[in-house]
Amino acid sequence: MIGAEREIRVACSQADTWQFVQDIGNWAAQMPGYHSHQEVDADASVWTLNVDMGAFSRAVVVEVNVQRWAPPAEVDFTMKGRFEPFHGRGSFRSRPCNGGTAIALRLETEVTGSMSKVLTAMATPVLNRVADQFAANLQGALGGAATVPASPVPTAAEMPHDAASGPAAGGLLACARRLLEAWRRRAV
Repeated sequence: MIGAEREIRVACSQADTWQFVQDIGNWAAQMPGYHSHQEVDADASVWTLNVDMGAFSRAVVVEVNVQRWAPPAEVDFTMKGRFEPFHGRGSFRSRPCNGGTAIALRLETEVTGSMSKVLTAMATPVLNRVADQFAANLQGALGGAATVPASPVPTAAEMPHDAASGPAAGGLLACARRLLEAWRRRAV
């Protein structure tokens, strides 16, 4: 499984952030390559995204299912390609900070099937680009960056993980921490 984690700070309150986040259509519209989405019920939706993989791009249909809503700060969800061989999960965590809100986003995905090794190598930079663009779009939709520096958002190691993550996730978490630290250094 490959993963990406991003941290943003927004100027709006945690309550206003939650008001935005509780509508899954708001998330979908912030995804790079957003084409459309359909809400199946309060927890399930289907997103159509145009995914750019360098030399080619194509429409990808993704089934997104919210596993847990914990107002006003946490959402856990799964995702699965309807026609493409991948599945994954993600999370949203927020907390008040200095008159705004700090948000930690995590996306993990696994490519399956006979071409999984080749496709995983191609998917890694795409996932990072999607995470960067999604975080920037979400920050813009929520009023832009907070102007006052905040204390650190919890890292992947500090966030709770379910038992299904197991020991195999250790390498992924270490990789995610390294990516997050590199991203933080670049952002300063």
